[in-house]
Amino acid sequence: MGRSNASQRASDVCQSIIHGTQIRHMGLDENLALLSDRPMTHGQGSRAYSESNVGTGHESQPFERHSPQPRLDRLAIMRLEFDIPRDVWLSAFSRAHPDLLIEVHNTMTVAPKQTLGDFEIYGPKKDWTSEIARYRDVLQVTRLDVFPDLSRYRVRFSQPIYLALAHDLALLLRYPRTAQDGVFNCETVAETSQVHRLIARLRDAGCKARVVSLRRDSLRSCRPTFTPVQREIFRQALASGYFEVPRRITLTGLATKLSRSKSTVSETLAVVERKLAETVATTAA
Repeated sequence: MGRSNASQRASDVCQSIIHGTQIRHMGLDENLALLSDRPMTHGQGSRAYSESNVGTGHESQPFERHSPQPRLDRLAIMRLEFDIPRDVWLSAFSRAHPDLLIEVHNTMTVAPKQTLGDFEIYGPKKDWTSEIARYRDVLQVTRLDVFPDLSRYRVRFSQPIYLALAHDLALLLRYPRTAQDGVFNCETVAETSQVHRLIARLRDAGCKARVVSLRRDSLRSCRPTFTPVQREIFRQALASGYFEVPRRITLTGLATKLSRSKSTVSETLAVVERKLAETVATTAA
């Protein structure tokens, strides 16, 4: 029975990656208010819950009759999206190249109001070092690697306001974080009040910010976070029969089909497989 449950969980995780879905509990009033960015009166969330379950046998069980009013300040898994301030190099660079996807893999404070970070830029084979170095808030940039479809850089730059606010609010932003065409996307596990304060302060600073998704399932059952590139490569590998026994396509053939380097595809699939294995091992425990 344990193996069957673990296999089902693994299947569920794979399906969530393929379709890029997020788990949303629509029965909680404050969840809906966060997602829609509108105030909501008591009972609206319950009606949404009942309407969404018409024909399932659950419509005769109103949410509020069986559950106490949820506490507003609870840990939740939230995906955030906000405009990067235009005085930050990441905003200017990504707006200048809207087709590029930029992943942030590490950041740390190295001096007062200075941040050091590792960035991967997905796009045509090109050395972006000199262009990044021209931005006023960039203090130093080092090229780490260049591949046919991605390049890696370590950048030291003035601390942007969103990192300063996250630090002040003791809010951990999960990696990888992504940036594209001036928009920052990240996930956090935090109390809803912390995220409310972050969004309010970002808006005060002139940044459009919102909660894209929110879920309150057990933190032990969190789905792993995948970037669009990881999801694309995994989806194509699955559809092409790369994981079948015997394989219907080789790594070289898959890389050619994706128009990416063999090393990039191999490394990306290794990261995806590790995250899937860690998730299944954790939820099966």
